[in-house]
Order: sequence, then C-alpha cells, then structure tokens
Amino acid sequence: VLVSTIGIGSGKGSAELFRRVEVDLATAFARAGKRMGAGRAVLLTSVGANINSRPTRLNSRVAEGHYFHLKGLVEQNFTELGFADGLAIFRPAGLLGTSHMPAAVDWLLPALDWLAPPRWRSIHIEQLACAIADSAVDFSRAAAGTAGAVSILEGKQLFALLEGRRWQRTQVPIS
Repeated sequence: VLVSTIGIGSGKGSAELFRRVEVDLATAFARAGKRMGAGRAVLLTSVGANINSRPTRLNSRVAEGHYFHLKGLVEQNFTELGFADGLAIFRPAGLLGTSHMPAAVDWLLPALDWLAPPRWRSIHIEQLACAIADSAVDFSRAAAGTAGAVSILEGKQLFALLEGRRWQRTQVPIS
C-alpha cells in the first residue's frame, strides 16, 4: 500500500512551487511505489479538487488560484497509474489541529460545522490520520470493492470511516 500525504500543508507559495511539491513530487513517489509493487494507493488532496478549476478572486491567494486545479491534476496522475487493487482519494475540508490553523479558528470551525454541507465540514488532523491508516490496513473500508476502483472520500463518506471508532485526541510529540 502506498500512502501519499505529500504537500506544502497550508497551500502557501507560488503555483510553480505548489506544483513541484504537491503534483510532481507526489506523482514521482506514486510511480516509484508502483514500480516497487504497490497494488493500492491512498492519496490526500482536498475537497474541491478539480482539474478543470480556474483561478477566481476567491481562491487567488492560494497557489495563485490554481490550488484546486493542481489537486485535481495529482488525482488524475494517480488514477492514470492504475493501481490494481484500487485508489482511495481523501478530500478533507477544514483541517483542525495543524500548525497552520490559528487556535481561534480551530475552536470556531467545529461550532459552525452545522451550517456547512457535510462535504465542507471540518475534521481534526488526528481523525483524518486514523481514517487514512484504517483504509491502508483495511482497504475494503475505503475502496469501491472492485479491482482498480477509485474511491473519493469526502464529507459523509469520510466521516463514515470513523463511525464506531473510539477516537480520542492525544498529544503526540513531534521531533
């Protein structure tokens, strides 16, 4: 199983830098993994990923407005590699608990989640990590069930992976 969470994190920087890290590096990693025998893959992108996305005033500050397009491009690259045992694409919305998110936003987003459609609800980074790890270990939970299938996990599908889990926040020292 190949798991790619390669990325800049906050999406800051030029479109060129973003493309090099989030698309080119992640795609090279996937190609190498497939050559080494990975039969299935898990990819972390973002809600709104769409290869046909174009810059707008609303998204112009992130990767010069090409954020959603570049996320869609890496998804396309992984899909074209054709992992025999499937590809699970995780598309979270707001990520809580990261160093990129101010504490006030971390506190406020969950309180406002009831206003947002399920696709755009926030998720804690540790919950996302649990869902990704579970899907890597038990791929049937995230895969469509057929060889070479591509599953998009966002909103309700993403949170369904966490149902029945006793998720608890823990402090994990990062060195």
